[in-house]
Amino acid sequence: GVNKKPTVVKGFITPPTSLEPVGIGRDVTCLALSKDLSIVVSATIARIVRVWEFEETSMEVQFKFHQAEVTDVCILAPYPVAASCDSNGWVYLYAVRPSVLKNHCIYKFQNVTMPINKPCGVFSITFSPTNCYLFTGDESGDVKVWPLAELFEQLGIKALETKEARAKR
Repeated sequence: GVNKKPTVVKGFITPPTSLEPVGIGRDVTCLALSKDLSIVVSATIARIVRVWEFEETSMEVQFKFHQAEVTDVCILAPYPVAASCDSNGWVYLYAVRPSVLKNHCIYKFQNVTMPINKPCGVFSITFSPTNCYLFTGDESGDVKVWPLAELFEQLGIKALETKEARAKR
């Protein structure tokens, strides 16, 4: 059941609601949050990536593309895009609201070791909005940089104005 009373953990109050009412006994393995997009992205041990509207605590969409353990998720704010990666080296990019492409996988690629071109698991993923670079950390100890500006331009995906920027106007 859901804890009805908020609990304090090291100075933070945890909400008395749950974003994971879907599924049976599927451990959540990683999470990402974007206040500007009002979404949470989660991944489960069952290799399912879910996008949640966190103010309403409702699931918007789930993706079942991964064939291996999902190791991390990331939201590429201010772009309406989320990413997930897995232990086989696959990285998936998903459009989220308010993009016209929302709820679709928009791109995927597989991380490989060079020069032998062998798949290499990705275990960490993060994004720099300053230069539109996706960073991955893999099992061979490499940190790789993936420029996404050209891809986003081709797909018509534009950075959204943040809540802070809107408040300043």
